[in-house]
Amino acid sequence: MAENFERVNPVRRGVAVVHSGMEVTVLGARCGYPEEDEYGKPREGHEWVTATLRVRNVGGRPDEPYLYHDVEFPFIGGRGVTYDDIFVPPKTERRLDSGKLFRDEEVSGTWCGR
Repeated sequence: MAENFERVNPVRRGVAVVHSGMEVTVLGARCGYPEEDEYGKPREGHEWVTATLRVRNVGGRPDEPYLYHDVEFPFIGGRGVTYDDIFVPPKTERRLDSGKLFRDEEVSGTWCGR
């Protein structure tokens, strides 16, 4: 039986979720922004979350790519806070950006939000 993931029951690290032919797995997450730069301090009352995701195309036709973008993956923290104000991750991270994946292709990258 498939688990129902929603705001009060978010996806846990390491759990693969399939929706519309795309499999998304949270590989890791941490609070904070790993570099001190112009983005290093969040606004008052906010905090950063930095997460690494793997996105894999597990459905569809072999000749039809799935177009993805990092804004498709909002995060919900343990206290039910939504992190959807997305920023470019630091230079030390590989950004999960936008692109296309054909069936059985995958991409991993970092997502930063506050």
